[in-house]
Amino acid sequence: MKKRVLALIMMTSLVINLATPALADTNETMNVESESEVNIQEETETVQSEETTRDDSKLESDDLADNGRNIAENQIESEVIVKENSENESSSESENAEQNFKYSVNEDGKTCSIDSCLLSGEDIPEKIVIPEEIDGYKVTRISQHAFEWCSEITEVSISETVEEIGDYAFNGCNNLKEIYVPEGVKSIGEYAFSGTKITKIALPETMTEVSSSLFSSCEQLVEISLSNKIIKIGKKAFLGCKKLENIDLPDSVTTIGEEAFYGSGLTKIKLPEALTKIENRVFKRCYDLENVECSEGITVIGEGAFKSCYSLEEIDFSLSQIEEIGDNAFDGCKNLIDIGLPVSLRIIGESAFN
Repeated sequence: MKKRVLALIMMTSLVINLATPALADTNETMNVESESEVNIQEETETVQSEETTRDDSKLESDDLADNGRNIAENQIESEVIVKENSENESSSESENAEQNFKYSVNEDGKTCSIDSCLLSGEDIPEKIVIPEEIDGYKVTRISQHAFEWCSEITEVSISETVEEIGDYAFNGCNNLKEIYVPEGVKSIGEYAFSGTKITKIALPETMTEVSSSLFSSCEQLVEISLSNKIIKIGKKAFLGCKKLENIDLPDSVTTIGEEAFYGSGLTKIKLPEALTKIENRVFKRCYDLENVECSEGITVIGEGAFKSCYSLEEIDFSLSQIEEIGDNAFDGCKNLIDIGLPVSLRIIGESAFN
């Protein structure tokens, strides 16, 4: 019995001794395999990282290229837009102008008149451009009162298709400083530019008359050019033009209406050869008027024609054909000390030289 037990113990010890190296080999193998797997995993991750880095770099490069192309395309598009805007600027202005006006078709069915501005208040542009046509109708007229009292307007440009500007068209536009009246305009109505701040203006050759009160109360007017086609200056045409010191009246003028230069800033005046009568109060209260050159054709000096012309010191009518001097003609001319009268004179009115 003891022998069997001892034999069993010896066999078990032998088995253990034999198994231990195998287990060690197995562990080593497992460790090697584990280390290999770790190394492989690390190498894989490294490769993937490198590939990711390359992909990112490629993406960044592609993005930069795309951005460059986009910037170039945007620049090209901007240049095209600017060019198109520049080319279409005048047509756009024309289209906008057409949309800003109310108009009516004239009797001929082909032309139209601008009646008013569709905008109001602060929406009214400072510069008004009257177009050549609206909706296919040729613009030939600016109607009465069309822009009256539009204080926002500072400048007006009128197309060459316009032939007539109605009464009071720009009356009371108290900030209007510049206006272009083209050749082709045949008539400008009464009070059309009254009360504006126009400083200078040239009337076209196609006009024959300066309408009544056309420039009345234009206190900033210093210069006006009249064509040699003008034959009539209407009543109160330049009344109250305090800064208008000089005006060249063409010899074609045959009529100067009452109070035409009343209260103006004239310092001198040469009366046209065709003029035969100085109407009532034409130069009344022209306080700075010093020199009057008369024409030989004058036959009548109207009532109060030179009343209160304080600066007038001398005047010579001796070569004229004057037959009548009206009441108060030179009343208040306190510095008038020398006056030449013709032999044709027959009537001197009451207080003519008071």
